[in-house]
Amino acid sequence: MIGMNLAVRGEIGPAGGWFGRTQRLVEREDRNCVEQGWLLVPAALQKQAMGDYEAAYAAAAAETRSTSRSTSLRAERQHRRHGH
Repeated sequence: MIGMNLAVRGEIGPAGGWFGRTQRLVEREDRNCVEQGWLLVPAALQKQAMGDYEAAYAAAAAETRSTSRSTSLRAERQHRRHGH
C-alpha cells in the first residue's frame, strides 16, 4: 500500500492523501471488501504510537472482522459461480 510506505518513511502528508483517495474509492463500492479492513491498519498504528493501546486494539479487531467478512463473502461468491 502506497500510503503505508509513505507513512513509514515519515511522509505523512502524501500518505494521508493516498489514504483519503483509497477511502473515497472504497466508499463508492456497494459491498464489503478487504480494502475496508486495510484502511483501519493506519488508524490502529497511529493509536498505538500515541500510547492509546485500547483504541489500537479496537481498530485492529475491527480490521480483522472486516477482512474475515470480506474473505468469507468472496469464497461464497466463488462457490456459487462454480455451481455448488
